[in-house]
Amino acid sequence: MNIIRIGRDESNHYLVKHPSVSRFHSEIHIDSNGTIVYVDHSANGTMINGIMVHNAQYNLMGYETIYLANMVALNLSEVMGSFMQRIILPVSPSKA
Repeated sequence: MNIIRIGRDESNHYLVKHPSVSRFHSEIHIDSNGTIVYVDHSANGTMINGIMVHNAQYNLMGYETIYLANMVALNLSEVMGSFMQRIILPVSPSKA
């Protein structure tokens, strides 16, 4: 399972520098079957398609509108793309 951590803290996979976003706001879990689950750990919650998710899980389909702390729009494909760039390291040619 891949886990993408989101929040203000520099150690997160996806950094969101906004005062209303928690240091460790949430996670996106992606299992081997492609199931995507959003897990909120924040003080201010998250809105997904108009539904408040606070200290809870929400199954994602991949097209949701997500607002962290009701203020910061989150682009799911951007978050996942950013994560993939971090885990797939470019292979540099060996020096002969």
